Amino acid sequence: MKRSSAVLLHISSLPSPYGAGSLGEAAFRFADWLEEAGVGCWQVLPLNPPGLGGSPYQSESAFAGAPELIDLGDLIGRGLLTRAECAALPWGDDPCRVDWRTVSVSKERLLRLAFSRADRTLLHQAEQFSAAHPWLKDYCLYQSIKKIQNGAPFWEWPQGLSGHEEGALSAFAAQHSEELCYWAFVQFLFDAQWTALRDYCAARHVGLIGDLPIYVSDDSADVWANRRFFELDEGGRPSRVAGVPPDAFAKDGQRWGNPLYNWGAIIGDDWRWWIERLRNAFSRFDLVRIDHFRAFDAFWAIPADSETAKDGEWVGGPGIAFFDTMRFVFGTLPIIAEDLGILTDSVRELLKATALPGMKVLQFAFTPGCESDYLPHRHIENAVCYTGTHDNDTIRGWLASLDGETLRYLRDYLALSPGEEADGLIRAAWASPCRLAVTTAQDLIGLGGEARMNAPGTVGPQNWSWRMREGQLTRGRAGWLRGLNGLYYRRPLD
Repeated sequence: MKRSSAVLLHISSLPSPYGAGSLGEAAFRFADWLEEAGVGCWQVLPLNPPGLGGSPYQSESAFAGAPELIDLGDLIGRGLLTRAECAALPWGDDPCRVDWRTVSVSKERLLRLAFSRADRTLLHQAEQFSAAHPWLKDYCLYQSIKKIQNGAPFWEWPQGLSGHEEGALSAFAAQHSEELCYWAFVQFLFDAQWTALRDYCAARHVGLIGDLPIYVSDDSADVWANRRFFELDEGGRPSRVAGVPPDAFAKDGQRWGNPLYNWGAIIGDDWRWWIERLRNAFSRFDLVRIDHFRAFDAFWAIPADSETAKDGEWVGGPGIAFFDTMRFVFGTLPIIAEDLGILTDSVRELLKATALPGMKVLQFAFTPGCESDYLPHRHIENAVCYTGTHDNDTIRGWLASLDGETLRYLRDYLALSPGEEADGLIRAAWASPCRLAVTTAQDLIGLGGEARMNAPGTVGPQNWSWRMREGQLTRGRAGWLRGLNGLYYRRPLD
């Protein structure tokens, strides 16, 4: 990884007349803006179908792309939809927020209409795509059965279907072939649109950074089709779940509810599921950030019947064997390790052994009287410096929360006058020794806490819903960032 820079902006946050950003015109214009700004990478959140509240970290598939992100303009151009049909449906009332439920319902209605109008050539291309991606068979079955079962989780389905029994699945597939074809068609469209965007970015020397949640949702195609790889009871429910222990930010810890991996079964199957998962990610992105890296060393296991994370315990993870295997399979590992949270010496040793770049978040740096590892003078080259992540407040929102002593320390450390702090933090990230520097679109625009993407440990419409307005990222701002990229020798990727 050469010295470069990136902007974090999820696809759903792009401007759009249809409720949420998509892989359409606004995404291509943002790639143009990044090129003008001399930025080498565009970082997005997971592209998987969003779960409860629009969270891309609680998805029903670790492999599929989100139908909500499919561009309707492309389907209009193909003659599969009309602008009037798209405009006639509800898309939410707030142009600055994604109403995920409304967008999902309207988008599915239009995708089914487009599917009904697809010609044989397009359907044949979808069939070829399906045949080339083995994960898609189970995903289409899962979605089709879930539709017939009125959205019930897989453990409430009829026994043969719930248990992923071949006979029951074959009978279902024969009876509902049209529904299976629809879900394959949707994934074909997503892949075609993503590939077009990736090619466009590559032509402008803009790399794409993806995000891989370490865990998957309990009610997902992955768990349903691969029960032996997860810690489940006889009914298919998790026996223990993921989370993190109590800390200064959450007195009860965080109970995420994801099923834990049965690492013994995964290793016994020669790591096949994880190999295919990374293969899928590497086919889409130039770099992949793996969330919650510390769980490869040890993970917090919470009894499924515990309401909080207090009763959990640390359990050893697969360790360096995981990364040695993946490096043997793939050669170079284009991975960023999210090494945040409770870190121990063993976690630090694992990161060092993998030689993967970790993360330095400037919002964690400025504690008076504490020489934090996140302070720029403690940074190393083999790391990624963030002003903040999707789980942090915006810079302006964070600054507003600081006490006077911390704010004075920040100003003294960075030699800033009052009012210069927001851009000063971005400049500090770009000046850092870290090979990659990242800031968010919200911070480049200069927005406050109202534009925060997610507040960990909370659920509500304020999370995962922020949208950028048309014209908020200006050419003037691109010129300012291009100046920083030149000044601190951060050039676009080759």
